[in-house]
Amino acid sequence: MLKNTCYVLMLFISGLGVMPQNYVCAEFMRGADISTHTRQVADGVIYKEYGIAKDLLVILNHHDFNWIRIRLFHTPSGDLYGVTQDLAYVTNLGAQIKTAGFKFLLDIHYSDTWADPGQQTIPAAWSGLNHSELVTVVQDYTQNVIEHLRLNNAMPDMVQIGNEIVDGMLWPDGRISVNGWGNLADLINAGITGIDIGRGTEPLPEIMIHIDRGGDASTTQWFFDNLISQGVQFDVIGQSFYPEWHGTISDLAACLNMMSNRYSQDIILVEVGEYYTGRSGKSPENQNAFLENVFDQVQVTPNGKGRGVCYWEPAWVWNSGVGYRALFEPEPSWSNVEMLMGMEAFDIGGDEVAPAAPTGLSALADGYAISLTWNDNTEDDLDSYNVYRSQTQGSGYTKMNSMVVEESSYIDNALIDGQTYYYVVTAVDTSSNESYYSNEAFAETPDTGMGTVLCEWWTGINGTTVGDLTSDPNYPESPSDSEHLTRLEGPTGWGDTYGTRIRGYLHPPETGDYSFWIAGDDNCQLWLGMDGTAVNAVMIANVPGWTESREWDKYTEQESSPIFLTAGQKYYIEVLHKEDIGEDNVAVAWSGPGISQEVVDGRYLSPLLTGPYGDFNKSGFVSVEDLAMFADNWIADNCILTSAIDLDGNCIVDFYEFSRLTENWLN
Repeated sequence: MLKNTCYVLMLFISGLGVMPQNYVCAEFMRGADISTHTRQVADGVIYKEYGIAKDLLVILNHHDFNWIRIRLFHTPSGDLYGVTQDLAYVTNLGAQIKTAGFKFLLDIHYSDTWADPGQQTIPAAWSGLNHSELVTVVQDYTQNVIEHLRLNNAMPDMVQIGNEIVDGMLWPDGRISVNGWGNLADLINAGITGIDIGRGTEPLPEIMIHIDRGGDASTTQWFFDNLISQGVQFDVIGQSFYPEWHGTISDLAACLNMMSNRYSQDIILVEVGEYYTGRSGKSPENQNAFLENVFDQVQVTPNGKGRGVCYWEPAWVWNSGVGYRALFEPEPSWSNVEMLMGMEAFDIGGDEVAPAAPTGLSALADGYAISLTWNDNTEDDLDSYNVYRSQTQGSGYTKMNSMVVEESSYIDNALIDGQTYYYVVTAVDTSSNESYYSNEAFAETPDTGMGTVLCEWWTGINGTTVGDLTSDPNYPESPSDSEHLTRLEGPTGWGDTYGTRIRGYLHPPETGDYSFWIAGDDNCQLWLGMDGTAVNAVMIANVPGWTESREWDKYTEQESSPIFLTAGQKYYIEVLHKEDIGEDNVAVAWSGPGISQEVVDGRYLSPLLTGPYGDFNKSGFVSVEDLAMFADNWIADNCILTSAIDLDGNCIVDFYEFSRLTENWLN
């Protein structure tokens, strides 16, 4: 078990007459490299903590891990199980770990495959570049990586320039034994510059230089003395320490002592691992004891320089041919793995008794949200609750709350219509111990709108009435342009002398009486087709003059009479709007069962599929020929055509989304 860091350091330095650096107490790295996590989950690996299946990040959080390390390859081939981490992979996993509250260490390999002391193969895309060109591309590539991560909520807190670069990187150009130190220094500095530019206004990530000599003081001194003499500026010395290659705990202690007395940088054992089976004397107990010894040694590094320990890779259940080194053991198969006691070496200590699991969890669909309630826990040291959700019964839970949940209730409104969601909750005490899962509860959201509605407009039309729009020769076949709105409201202050038609389908969430309001500048009309067609639509409200934005009560004509609508049925809805000059606006609000007066949201709407979205040949209906043309355009226009029906925004229209499309074709 990892001892209380502040306590250990104070005991150690009390006789030295110096004060510990503050960050050591608060920021001691208890890290895990989980680079294969996404791939393993996709392959069906289920992680268990004390027999209970849980998300890996939840388990790591329970055992006081606070940093996650992920490696990045330039263009990985994927032919080796671990060589899959391209930028998209790292971005997705990086965003998950940042959302879960961990700090993020990015390990840039500057290679398409493993970069280590035995190979530092230049990416194929950079083959043939001279030194100057290679320096430029390293800077540009690193800048792009950091910018991409920053813009996708995956900004790293620390970055490694290369991986185990004891003989340099990007061979042969940056290989020390071939071209000396100057080329390597140029490449490292190019990477650091790329990080600095790519970070934008974010804090500069700490820079780590990583070699594989945790038990080799002499080679470590040779490397860093020479690198520092080249003027390379960095924050952290990273070391690998595996006992089968790097010596004993005594060797580690000697190297730590040398580094702490010789260099200003902090020191992190960024790769540590020990087998728990497959070799003589190896066992889960042996693995745990090894980690305890490593933590003890790093925490007493002189001058408070021992910054932390990162395990490689605790979740990778991989048979290397000589044994297993993960902190999970296959039980009974490699895809169903149970946590080992080595994980407990990362526990800080203190109160380790988890609270009882919450009881009485229930889930209730409330319109387009799901409300959860459960019984209050009774522990005196209860701090909060965590809420987990899955779309698979009994597994695959993801933590939902980014903020602390202090009450025994939660509302989930980040949902897709027509889906069943499964929930569990846990209790967390003031020592960050988390309970087992509660009972599972589930609820289904209503299956209604697709999230958008079609908006077309005609520019260069004078006049202040809807009649000026509908009498124009370009109406209705030749709009100036169109887009899809995410609610029944156009932009304000958009322009002058134009007309707008917004149309699609309305999906009431509950059966009952609904009232509608329309506001706009200038004249505008609201039409509703009770049988789902435009031909039988009638005007139910209008603005005879003009109103301010969302001014619902200027004219009596703005409000409809109560209209009885049935859940599960779709209704044709259309807005006609004519703007002359001035501050233009148009919007429709409604109220009904469970809905106070509000602008009609996209969740209750689906677009009318006409023109490029359906009736290609202008026949008045969607034919087999139209479907073929739709398929051609779908492929050709790089997802623009599918934007109205791609409900989850992944640029792929899956079976569910296509079924919603066909449903709206059938008028």
